[in-house]
Amino acid sequence: MIFSLKSLLTKTMKVGKLNVRPIVVFLLIMLIVSVVEYIASVVLELIYDKRWWDYSNADKLHINGRVSLRNSSILASLGFVFVYIVFPFLKKMCRKIHPTVMKIVAVIIAVIMGIDFIISC
Repeated sequence: MIFSLKSLLTKTMKVGKLNVRPIVVFLLIMLIVSVVEYIASVVLELIYDKRWWDYSNADKLHINGRVSLRNSSILASLGFVFVYIVFPFLKKMCRKIHPTVMKIVAVIIAVIMGIDFIISC
């Protein structure tokens, strides 16, 4: 699926039950990843008394060195690809799997994650 600039600005697409413009989806993803990255940076610094990353020298467009426009754009692009290409593909593939098999796989994954959680703690 190739998007032209005009279609990003004008064409509406269905995401779940909502009709939205792709540019709005991109900007919302960018906002969400930026907020999550900023909060993660602050929380990690408070917990470990150490700054885990600093974009001050790497990118001129940053907020307190915690979030950069370049990285937020990259993450938003990846999120955009996931929303419009990867997720619809996975959704189509999952519909081909029998519901009982899906439940069994979900239980197996939950058990594995539970064991991993117990071992990791």
